[in-house]
Amino acid sequence: MKYNQIPAKFLIPWGASAGGGFINPIPTASQIAINPGRASLTDGFPPLNFQPVGAGGVPPFGQDMNGILNQITMWNRWQAAGAPIRFDADFCASIGGYPMGAMLSGSTSGTVWLNTVDDNLTNPEGLSPVGWINLATQSASISVGTDTGGANVLTADVSPAPTAYLNGAIYIVQKIGTANNGAMVGNIQSLGQRPIVGPNGAPLTQGQYPASHNGILIYLTALSSLLLLNPASAADPSTVQPGTIEFYTGVVPPTGRIKANGASLSRTTYAALWSFAQVSGNLAGSQALKTAGQYGPGDGSSTFTIPDLRGYFLRAFDDTAGIDPGRAFGSTQGDAFKSHSHATMAQSGGNVWVDAGSVATGPNTAGRAINAAFTGVFTGASCITGLTGDSETRPKNISLLACIKI
Repeated sequence: MKYNQIPAKFLIPWGASAGGGFINPIPTASQIAINPGRASLTDGFPPLNFQPVGAGGVPPFGQDMNGILNQITMWNRWQAAGAPIRFDADFCASIGGYPMGAMLSGSTSGTVWLNTVDDNLTNPEGLSPVGWINLATQSASISVGTDTGGANVLTADVSPAPTAYLNGAIYIVQKIGTANNGAMVGNIQSLGQRPIVGPNGAPLTQGQYPASHNGILIYLTALSSLLLLNPASAADPSTVQPGTIEFYTGVVPPTGRIKANGASLSRTTYAALWSFAQVSGNLAGSQALKTAGQYGPGDGSSTFTIPDLRGYFLRAFDDTAGIDPGRAFGSTQGDAFKSHSHATMAQSGGNVWVDAGSVATGPNTAGRAINAAFTGVFTGASCITGLTGDSETRPKNISLLACIKI
C-alpha cells in the first residue's frame, strides 16, 4: 500500500440524519429473548433473521444496520481525525488490560501515556500506575538516521546523537539492504546491541522490518530492548511455508525468497528454512551424497545447502503412481528418449530393400524384404542415419528465476 492510496474519510457518521425510527443503538447483550429478530453485539443478526418468513423468520431490521454502521463509522471518523483515545476502566477490564505499546491520551494537554507491559489493568493517572511512561516528560529526543547493517542487525548513527540509551527515547531509522528474515538486534550510535522486538514484546518475525522501511523505535529500559512501533506486515502471507518453490519474472528474488542455486547458508540466519529442511524428507545424509534437488547438511554444524534448480525442468514425485517408478525424492534424471526402433533401407538393382529379421510375406534374402511388412532386427549389412538436432532433448520453454521461500 502506498502513501497516496488513502481512502476517502467519513466526513459524517453513517446515518447521521436518520430519525429515531430509522436507527437503533446496538446493545451488547443478546436480544433473542427480549426483542426477537433484533441485532446485538453478542449475536450480530440473530438466527431468526436467517429463517424464511413463511417458517416464522423475521427480516433483519434496517434500523439495526443503520445502528451498527453508525457506531463503526463514528469511530472511523474519530481515528481518521487523529483524535486521541483515553483510558477507559470498563473497556480495559473487558479486554483484560491494555497491550504493551498502547498509547493513550492523558486528561491534560500534552500528556501521552505509553504502556510498556502486556495486560495492563492500571490507570496511568491513578494512584498506583504500573507500566506507563509519559512520553511528553521524557528528556530523550527523537533522533533520525539510516541503517548500515545487515538483514538482522540494525546499525545506525542518528541525529541528534544520543550519549546513552534513555527510557522513552525514539529513533526513526530507515532500513537499507534486505528485509529481516528473523529476530533482529539494533545498535544505535555504537551504544551496544539491543534486541528489537515488536509491539507485543516478541522477537521480530521475517519481513517485519523490510528494506526502505522507516522504523519507529522506542527504547524501553524495562525490557532493555528497542520496541518497533510500526512493524510491517510480512512480505508474504504466513500460509506460504518455508521451502516452497516459486518462479519469479525478475532477476532478483522478491522479499522472503532466495535463489534456488544450491548455495551454502547459515543455519542461524535461515533458521526457518533449516528447520523445514530437517523435516522435509529431502535432506541428504551427507553433503557428498546430496543431489541437485536435495538439501545438504553443509559443514554439519553451522551451515546447510539448498536445492540447485538452475537449468532443470521440474517433475512431480511419482509417489507410487507407477508413471516414473524407482525415483528417489529430489533425485535428478538425465536426457532420454523412450526406447524405440527405426527401419533402414538400401537400394540395389532398382529394388528398395528394407532391413528385416523376419517377414510375413515377400521374398526374404539374408534378412531383407522387398516392399513387405517387417519386424525384428536386420541381420545383414546396415546403414547409419546422419546426425540432426541440438545438444539436449527439450520441449518449448521459458527461462525464469527459481526461488525458495525462506
